[in-house]
Amino acid sequence: MTEHEVQRGNAWSRAINVTQTINGVTSAYDLTDKTLIFTLKKSSDLSLNDDQALIKKTITVHSHADAGISLLDLTAIETNIAFGTYKCDIRIKEIDANTSKFFLKIVDIVTTRKV
Repeated sequence: MTEHEVQRGNAWSRAINVTQTINGVTSAYDLTDKTLIFTLKKSSDLSLNDDQALIKKTITVHSHADAGISLLDLTAIETNIAFGTYKCDIRIKEIDANTSKFFLKIVDIVTTRKV
């Protein structure tokens, strides 16, 4: 599973490439008129709902919908959570299916001085 590092309290953006595999052939999943639901939870959260999720985002505008590409943007406020590794995934609302799980690791910032 993929892990991304995010500096605590900093904005963070990543392209999301959604694919589908049919009969062993992988291709882009068309996101036209689709809603993506991003959820970030503590790794220890085993609940069957999203009530305790730390970040919840709904994405309805995609950078290249027909090519299966969207953008996940997290604000500095959203990433201002405790240091640690969190589990995440994205659900495609219209087909009630989830992407592969991935991890976000919230890390400290190094430079703090203001010049």
